[in-house]
Amino acid sequence: MKKIFFILLAFASLQCMADKKTPAEKAKEKTEELQKALGLSAEQSKKVYEVNLKGNESIEAYEAKKPSKKLKKETKRYCQRFKESGIQENIHPGPIQKV
Repeated sequence: MKKIFFILLAFASLQCMADKKTPAEKAKEKTEELQKALGLSAEQSKKVYEVNLKGNESIEAYEAKKPSKKLKKETKRYCQRFKESGIQENIHPGPIQKV
């Protein structure tokens, strides 16, 4: 029983390692997701892709340095906010008004 468990655990960990995507792949997927959800134009999609790519590249570069978990979490939050603000500016350039 223990052998089966360890075999399954090893297989699952190999699956996780194989699923690593490049920043460009991640940016493309996220951009396509936003394009479908929001009906973005080609120009908006290009700008959103650039923001996503820049954010994903900065996260990957930071993770390569092997920082502490706390610092890593804080930096990821900062990068996520940066991406969201850049995307928001490209989708809706003016201030958002509540209706």
